[in-house]
Amino acid sequence: MQIEAATYQKMTFSILLIFFVNWFFQSHFLLQLNDPVLKTTDIDNTYWLFCILRIPQFVIKNAFAFDTLMITFFFASFIKKNKWSFRFLLLIVIINVITFNVYSGIHSKSCVILPMILLPFCFPKQEDLLKDGVRYYLLFIFISAAFYKIINGGLLHTNQFVHILENQHVDLAILNHGSFTYQLSSWLINHPFTANGLWYLLFASEIIFAIGFFTKKYDKLLAFFLIMLMICSYILMRISLFDFILFLPLLLNNTAVNRHINT
Repeated sequence: MQIEAATYQKMTFSILLIFFVNWFFQSHFLLQLNDPVLKTTDIDNTYWLFCILRIPQFVIKNAFAFDTLMITFFFASFIKKNKWSFRFLLLIVIINVITFNVYSGIHSKSCVILPMILLPFCFPKQEDLLKDGVRYYLLFIFISAAFYKIINGGLLHTNQFVHILENQHVDLAILNHGSFTYQLSSWLINHPFTANGLWYLLFASEIIFAIGFFTKKYDKLLAFFLIMLMICSYILMRISLFDFILFLPLLLNNTAVNRHINT
Protein backbone atom coordinates (compact mmCIF):
# COMPACT_ATOMS: atom_id res chain seq x y z
CA MET A 1 0.00 0.00 0.00
CA GLN A 2 2.85 2.37 0.83
CA ILE A 3 4.51 1.64 -2.52
CA GLU A 4 1.27 2.44 -4.34
CA ALA A 5 0.87 5.73 -2.44
CA ALA A 6 4.49 6.69 -3.15
CA THR A 7 4.08 5.86 -6.85
CA TYR A 8 0.92 7.93 -7.05
CA GLN A 9 2.65 10.90 -5.41
CA LYS A 10 5.57 10.66 -7.85
CA MET A 11 3.21 10.54 -10.82
CA THR A 12 1.19 13.47 -9.52
CA PHE A 13 4.32 15.51 -8.80
CA SER A 14 5.66 14.89 -12.32
CA ILE A 15 2.35 15.81 -13.97
CA LEU A 16 2.00 18.93 -11.80
CA LEU A 17 5.54 19.99 -12.68
CA ILE A 18 4.68 19.74 -16.38
CA PHE A 19 1.46 21.60 -15.65
CA PHE A 20 3.23 24.52 -13.97
CA VAL A 21 5.82 24.72 -16.76
CA ASN A 22 2.93 25.02 -19.20
CA TRP A 23 1.44 27.69 -16.93
CA PHE A 24 4.63 29.72 -17.39
CA PHE A 25 4.59 29.45 -21.19
CA GLN A 26 0.88 30.30 -21.21
CA SER A 27 1.57 33.42 -19.09
CA HIS A 28 -0.69 32.11 -16.36
CA PHE A 29 1.33 33.23 -13.36
CA LEU A 30 0.09 36.34 -11.58
CA LEU A 31 3.35 38.19 -12.20
CA GLN A 32 2.83 37.74 -15.93
CA LEU A 33 -0.41 39.76 -15.81
CA ASN A 34 1.79 42.89 -15.49
CA ASP A 35 -0.04 44.78 -12.73
CA PRO A 36 -3.61 44.70 -14.11
CA VAL A 37 -6.21 47.19 -12.90
CA LEU A 38 -9.60 46.13 -14.25
CA LYS A 39 -11.50 43.34 -12.50
CA THR A 40 -14.14 41.02 -13.95
CA THR A 41 -16.35 39.22 -11.43
CA ASP A 42 -19.43 38.59 -13.59
CA ILE A 43 -22.21 37.13 -11.41
CA ASP A 44 -19.99 34.72 -9.49
CA ASN A 45 -20.71 35.23 -5.78
CA THR A 46 -17.35 33.73 -4.77
CA TYR A 47 -15.46 36.26 -6.88
CA TRP A 48 -17.58 39.09 -5.48
CA LEU A 49 -16.90 37.95 -1.92
CA PHE A 50 -13.15 37.73 -2.49
CA CYS A 51 -13.11 41.22 -4.05
CA ILE A 52 -15.19 42.66 -1.20
CA LEU A 53 -12.62 41.23 1.20
CA ARG A 54 -9.94 42.77 -1.09
CA ILE A 55 -8.04 39.50 -1.31
CA PRO A 56 -7.32 39.63 -5.09
CA GLN A 57 -6.36 43.30 -4.79
CA PHE A 58 -3.77 42.48 -2.14
CA VAL A 59 -2.47 39.39 -3.92
CA ILE A 60 -2.00 41.07 -7.30
CA LYS A 61 0.08 43.84 -5.69
CA ASN A 62 2.38 41.12 -4.36
CA ALA A 63 2.23 38.87 -7.40
CA PHE A 64 5.89 37.84 -7.43
CA ALA A 65 5.85 36.92 -3.74
CA PHE A 66 2.61 34.98 -4.11
CA ASP A 67 3.81 33.05 -7.18
CA THR A 68 7.03 32.23 -5.36
CA LEU A 69 5.09 31.11 -2.30
CA MET A 70 2.93 28.78 -4.40
CA ILE A 71 5.88 27.11 -6.12
CA THR A 72 7.76 26.83 -2.82
CA PHE A 73 4.84 25.09 -1.15
CA PHE A 74 4.43 22.88 -4.22
CA PHE A 75 7.94 21.46 -3.87
CA ALA A 76 7.86 21.45 -0.06
CA SER A 77 4.56 19.57 0.06
CA PHE A 78 5.73 16.69 -2.11
CA ILE A 79 9.13 16.54 -0.44
CA LYS A 80 7.86 16.62 3.15
CA LYS A 81 4.57 14.82 2.39
CA ASN A 82 2.93 16.75 5.19
CA LYS A 83 -0.84 17.23 5.13
CA TRP A 84 -0.60 20.79 6.44
CA SER A 85 1.80 21.75 3.65
CA PHE A 86 -0.72 20.41 1.15
CA ARG A 87 -3.52 22.29 2.87
CA PHE A 88 -1.63 25.57 2.64
CA LEU A 89 -0.80 24.76 -0.99
CA LEU A 90 -4.48 24.13 -1.70
CA LEU A 91 -5.45 27.46 -0.14
CA ILE A 92 -2.76 29.31 -2.09
CA VAL A 93 -3.83 27.66 -5.36
CA ILE A 94 -7.50 28.60 -4.81
CA ILE A 95 -6.56 32.23 -4.11
CA ASN A 96 -4.22 32.22 -7.12
CA VAL A 97 -6.87 30.84 -9.48
CA ILE A 98 -9.54 33.28 -8.31
CA THR A 99 -7.16 36.25 -8.53
CA PHE A 100 -6.04 35.28 -12.02
CA ASN A 101 -9.61 34.82 -13.22
CA VAL A 102 -10.73 38.12 -11.73
CA TYR A 103 -7.96 40.14 -13.39
CA SER A 104 -7.70 38.22 -16.66
CA GLY A 105 -11.45 38.06 -17.25
CA ILE A 106 -11.15 34.36 -18.09
CA HIS A 107 -13.55 32.36 -15.95
CA SER A 108 -12.69 28.85 -17.09
CA LYS A 109 -14.50 25.89 -15.56
CA SER A 110 -11.29 23.86 -15.83
CA CYS A 111 -9.76 25.98 -13.05
CA VAL A 112 -11.38 23.67 -10.48
CA ILE A 113 -9.28 20.68 -11.61
CA LEU A 114 -6.02 21.74 -9.93
CA PRO A 115 -7.53 22.23 -6.43
CA MET A 116 -9.45 18.95 -6.77
CA ILE A 117 -6.29 17.00 -7.58
CA LEU A 118 -4.58 18.42 -4.47
CA LEU A 119 -7.53 17.73 -2.16
CA PRO A 120 -6.80 14.00 -1.46
CA PHE A 121 -3.30 14.88 -0.21
CA CYS A 122 -4.80 17.29 2.33
CA PHE A 123 -6.81 14.62 4.14
CA PRO A 124 -4.80 11.35 4.28
CA LYS A 125 -7.47 9.45 6.21
CA GLN A 126 -10.01 10.10 3.46
CA GLU A 127 -7.49 9.99 0.62
CA ASP A 128 -8.93 6.96 -1.17
CA LEU A 129 -12.48 8.29 -0.91
CA LEU A 130 -11.44 11.71 -2.26
CA LYS A 131 -9.49 10.13 -5.12
CA ASP A 132 -12.59 8.21 -6.12
CA GLY A 133 -14.64 11.40 -5.89
CA VAL A 134 -12.26 13.29 -8.20
CA ARG A 135 -12.19 10.32 -10.59
CA TYR A 136 -16.00 10.26 -10.73
CA TYR A 137 -15.95 13.98 -11.46
CA LEU A 138 -13.77 13.30 -14.51
CA LEU A 139 -16.20 10.61 -15.68
CA PHE A 140 -19.13 12.99 -15.15
CA ILE A 141 -17.52 15.66 -17.33
CA PHE A 142 -17.27 13.43 -20.39
CA ILE A 143 -20.56 11.60 -19.82
CA SER A 144 -22.40 14.94 -19.53
CA ALA A 145 -20.67 16.17 -22.71
CA ALA A 146 -21.85 13.05 -24.55
CA PHE A 147 -25.43 13.32 -23.25
CA TYR A 148 -25.52 17.02 -24.12
CA LYS A 149 -24.88 16.08 -27.75
CA ILE A 150 -27.91 13.80 -27.59
CA ILE A 151 -30.24 16.16 -25.70
CA ASN A 152 -29.63 19.23 -27.88
CA GLY A 153 -29.87 17.19 -31.08
CA GLY A 154 -26.32 17.89 -32.14
CA LEU A 155 -25.37 14.24 -32.45
CA LEU A 156 -27.76 13.53 -35.31
CA HIS A 157 -27.81 17.02 -36.84
CA THR A 158 -26.73 16.90 -40.47
CA ASN A 159 -23.05 17.82 -40.88
CA GLN A 160 -22.86 19.11 -37.31
CA PHE A 161 -19.07 18.89 -37.12
CA VAL A 162 -18.72 20.66 -40.46
CA HIS A 163 -20.70 23.62 -39.11
CA ILE A 164 -18.65 23.62 -35.90
CA LEU A 165 -15.38 23.80 -37.86
CA GLU A 166 -16.74 26.57 -40.08
CA ASN A 167 -17.58 28.72 -37.07
CA GLN A 168 -14.58 27.77 -34.94
CA HIS A 169 -11.97 28.94 -37.44
CA VAL A 170 -13.48 32.11 -38.89
CA ASP A 171 -10.51 34.13 -37.65
CA LEU A 172 -8.04 31.76 -39.32
CA ALA A 173 -9.95 32.07 -42.59
CA ILE A 174 -9.29 35.81 -42.46
CA LEU A 175 -5.90 36.12 -40.77
CA ASN A 176 -4.03 32.86 -41.24
CA HIS A 177 -5.62 30.62 -43.83
CA GLY A 178 -2.26 28.93 -44.44
CA SER A 179 -2.11 27.39 -40.96
CA PHE A 180 -2.15 23.62 -40.57
CA THR A 181 -5.34 23.71 -38.44
CA TYR A 182 -7.23 25.72 -41.06
CA GLN A 183 -6.00 23.55 -43.93
CA LEU A 184 -7.05 20.40 -42.08
CA SER A 185 -10.42 21.90 -41.17
CA SER A 186 -10.99 23.02 -44.77
CA TRP A 187 -10.32 19.49 -45.98
CA LEU A 188 -12.82 18.08 -43.46
CA ILE A 189 -15.40 20.71 -44.43
CA ASN A 190 -15.04 19.63 -48.05
CA HIS A 191 -15.32 15.96 -47.03
CA PRO A 192 -18.39 15.87 -44.77
CA PHE A 193 -18.53 12.07 -44.69
CA THR A 194 -15.14 11.96 -42.94
CA ALA A 195 -16.09 14.90 -40.70
CA ASN A 196 -19.28 13.13 -39.64
CA GLY A 197 -17.28 10.00 -38.88
CA LEU A 198 -14.97 11.99 -36.61
CA TRP A 199 -17.98 13.56 -34.91
CA TYR A 200 -19.42 10.16 -34.03
CA LEU A 201 -15.96 8.97 -32.97
CA LEU A 202 -15.74 11.96 -30.63
CA PHE A 203 -19.10 11.01 -29.14
CA ALA A 204 -17.97 7.40 -28.70
CA SER A 205 -14.75 8.59 -27.02
CA GLU A 206 -16.83 10.52 -24.49
CA ILE A 207 -19.57 7.99 -23.81
CA ILE A 208 -17.02 5.23 -23.24
CA PHE A 209 -16.12 6.91 -19.93
CA ALA A 210 -19.36 5.42 -18.59
CA ILE A 211 -17.41 2.19 -18.15
CA GLY A 212 -15.53 3.86 -15.30
CA PHE A 213 -18.70 4.04 -13.18
CA PHE A 214 -18.83 0.25 -13.02
CA THR A 215 -15.19 -0.83 -12.91
CA LYS A 216 -11.63 0.50 -12.68
CA LYS A 217 -10.32 -2.37 -14.78
CA TYR A 218 -10.26 -0.27 -17.95
CA ASP A 219 -8.84 2.95 -16.49
CA LYS A 220 -5.71 2.57 -18.59
CA LEU A 221 -7.91 2.59 -21.71
CA LEU A 222 -9.73 5.67 -20.42
CA ALA A 223 -6.37 7.38 -19.89
CA PHE A 224 -5.59 6.70 -23.57
CA PHE A 225 -8.91 8.20 -24.68
CA LEU A 226 -8.32 11.19 -22.41
CA ILE A 227 -4.96 11.89 -24.06
CA MET A 228 -6.44 11.48 -27.54
CA LEU A 229 -9.30 13.85 -26.75
CA MET A 230 -6.82 16.44 -25.51
CA ILE A 231 -4.69 16.17 -28.66
CA CYS A 232 -7.54 16.06 -31.17
CA SER A 233 -9.47 18.92 -29.54
CA TYR A 234 -6.40 21.14 -29.78
CA ILE A 235 -5.46 20.18 -33.35
CA LEU A 236 -8.95 20.23 -34.85
CA MET A 237 -10.67 22.98 -32.85
CA ARG A 238 -7.89 24.85 -31.00
CA ILE A 239 -9.58 23.99 -27.70
CA SER A 240 -7.03 23.41 -24.98
CA LEU A 241 -7.91 20.66 -22.52
CA PHE A 242 -4.40 20.65 -21.08
CA ASP A 243 -5.72 20.94 -17.51
CA PHE A 244 -7.15 17.44 -17.90
CA ILE A 245 -3.61 16.05 -17.84
CA LEU A 246 -3.91 16.35 -14.05
CA PHE A 247 -6.41 13.46 -14.04
CA LEU A 248 -3.91 10.99 -15.54
CA PRO A 249 -2.31 9.89 -12.23
CA LEU A 250 -5.76 8.88 -10.95
CA LEU A 251 -6.45 6.65 -13.93
CA LEU A 252 -2.95 5.18 -14.13
CA ASN A 253 -2.81 4.62 -10.37
CA ASN A 254 -6.09 2.73 -10.35
CA THR A 255 -4.83 0.53 -13.15
CA ALA A 256 -1.73 -0.30 -11.11
CA VAL A 257 -3.84 -1.08 -8.04
CA ASN A 258 -6.12 -3.42 -9.96
CA ARG A 259 -3.15 -5.24 -11.45
CA HIS A 260 -1.72 -5.74 -7.95
CA ILE A 261 -5.01 -7.11 -6.63
CA ASN A 262 -5.48 -9.49 -9.55
CA THR A 263 -2.03 -11.00 -9.08
